[in-house]
Amino acid sequence: GAAVKITRNCNKADLTIKESTILGGSGGNSWLGCGIEANTGTNVNIVVSDSSVSGGIGKGKAGGFGNAIYINSDKQPEITMDNVTLAADEKAYDGGSVIYQSNDNLAAGITASGTVTVESGTLMRTTVTPGADGVRLVAGENGTVDFSDEGKLTVDSGGKVESEGETTYYATAAQAVKNAAPNSTVIVEKVADGEELPALPDGVVLKNE
Repeated sequence: GAAVKITRNCNKADLTIKESTILGGSGGNSWLGCGIEANTGTNVNIVVSDSSVSGGIGKGKAGGFGNAIYINSDKQPEITMDNVTLAADEKAYDGGSVIYQSNDNLAAGITASGTVTVESGTLMRTTVTPGADGVRLVAGENGTVDFSDEGKLTVDSGGKVESEGETTYYATAAQAVKNAAPNSTVIVEKVADGEELPALPDGVVLKNE
C-alpha cells in the first residue's frame, strides 16, 4: 500500500522527511499505493525537504491509487516542502494529482521553498504559499503544473521574478525585488499595507499587475 501511512486513530500527526526517497506500493482495491497517506480526523503536519515522494508508478491495475500525497482529513493539513520532487501515477485520484485532498471543502495547501518538481502527474487544486527564499514550480518530462481554471492551482505570492524562462514566486513584493538578478523581470502582484519596496536593482525590469 502506502510507503508511509498515518492512521485515523492518531491524536496528532507530525511527519518529517529529510533526504529520502519515498515510493508507494502497487495499490489497487483498498490499498491506495500512495507515497504518503494520511487518514486522520485531527491536525496533519507534514514537512518534506531534499526528498522525492512518489506514488506506485506503473504498478497498480485498479484506478484510484498512486498519488504522491493523499490526505483524508476533516481539517486543513499543513504541508511544508523545500526542494522536493513529486510523482503520481496517471490513474491516481483526481486525474493523476500529485497532492490529493479527499475533502472537497478543504483545498490542499503547501508552503514551499526552493524547487518543487512535478516529475509525473499534475500539480493542481492546490494553494502554494512561497517560503521566505521563494519557490520555483517546475514540470518534468511527464509532469504538469496546471494553472488553468480547471486545474485551480494558485500561488499566494506578492511578487514573482521571471528570468531565463523560469519563474520564482515570493511571499511579498519586497522579497521579489530584493532577490531579482540583472536581466530579470519583477512582476508585482500585490503590496501589503505599509509594505515598502526596496530600490530596483540595476538591469531589472519592473511590472505591476
